[in-house]
Amino acid sequence: MMKKFTFSLLLISFALTGCQKQPEQAAASMSNEKNSVDVIQFEQADQKISSFLDQLDNPATPLEVRKQIICKDYTEVYFKEYVPAFMKIAPENTKQQLEQDLKLALDFYKKRDNVVCE
Repeated sequence: MMKKFTFSLLLISFALTGCQKQPEQAAASMSNEKNSVDVIQFEQADQKISSFLDQLDNPATPLEVRKQIICKDYTEVYFKEYVPAFMKIAPENTKQQLEQDLKLALDFYKKRDNVVCE
């Protein structure tokens, strides 16, 4: 009789433990899906930024294209796509740090390519 009681108690405790873990696993799964979406958005924005940098580093890129990238496209993608996605996956960084990084990069290309934005 004591063995049946112990076995029943053990079985009930396993059942309760199993029921409690499922919501945790579901929450973790949802969190991983959200994180993977955030990472994908960041990677897409990063690819666009990398494409701009590749064009700027290519000596064959015409000056008008360089000016378009430096004065408009790079900044637009950076603030509308890259920064929001980056802040989701690395919230310890500040927007001010990212703005400073952008300024340094654009100042370098403006000076190197002698580009003046209107």
